[in-house]
Amino acid sequence: MSNSMIDSFNEPLDTPKPATSFKAGLVNAEHKIARMTRDATDKVTSIADNISNTGEQIVESSRQYVRQNPIKTVAVAATVGAAAGSLATAIFSWRRSKRSQDK
Repeated sequence: MSNSMIDSFNEPLDTPKPATSFKAGLVNAEHKIARMTRDATDKVTSIADNISNTGEQIVESSRQYVRQNPIKTVAVAATVGAAAGSLATAIFSWRRSKRSQDK
């Protein structure tokens, strides 16, 4: 046997080969991506929970306000409804008059 063959048999087995090194890199990248995905999922879940809790607090405080001020609440609702109705009427009237002018 030649010396080069003997030398290749004497190499330590844990010497990284290119394919092994590439595979280890892929596995490492996969673990990093999985960790980043878990972290992102945890953050999004936390934000969604905070938004949900804030929404529930707003609804509850609105209900309390309506219970404590029923007349004021009805007056505000009626005013907003009248304003929205007037605005809708004005828009539809303007469109109707514009169409009749275009003919």
